[in-house]
Amino acid sequence: MVAPALFAAATGDAKALLNNGDFEKSGGWKGDGRIGKIEANSENKSYILQLGPKEKEFTQTVALNGKYSAFELSYRVRASADFKQKNEAISSFQGQMHGSPSNAPYRVGDRTVKKIGEWVTYKMRYECPGAKELRITFVVYPGSGELYFDDFVLTAK
Repeated sequence: MVAPALFAAATGDAKALLNNGDFEKSGGWKGDGRIGKIEANSENKSYILQLGPKEKEFTQTVALNGKYSAFELSYRVRASADFKQKNEAISSFQGQMHGSPSNAPYRVGDRTVKKIGEWVTYKMRYECPGAKELRITFVVYPGSGELYFDDFVLTAK
């Protein structure tokens, strides 16, 4: 199922198509994680993935109108104090962007968590002229502890 664009407001040259700042609702994200509070005394919610022996994944598909050609996704990630990768020779997680039509190329961004307990902002850029929808997927590799994802913003250029 394709989630509608969650936030549409002009921002200079770019148009915001997705904005999951507070995670009061799933915002269209589906997969192995859950929405919850990281700290009991905070109102902020994040998408939480409990790592384990197998890969975890979550995804969202954003409906588009075909008039955009370039996209940028920014988001923040934080690792729990007990976070540990199973295989430190590979990245911690991978972000993927894929537009329709289905023959469009994937954009993959491998990321390695280097700071434990701190929020780190990441960005991915993707070009797919005339896309009717954009699928955003995150794959988190085996390990222990938790990864928290928050503040997703997808803009079209």
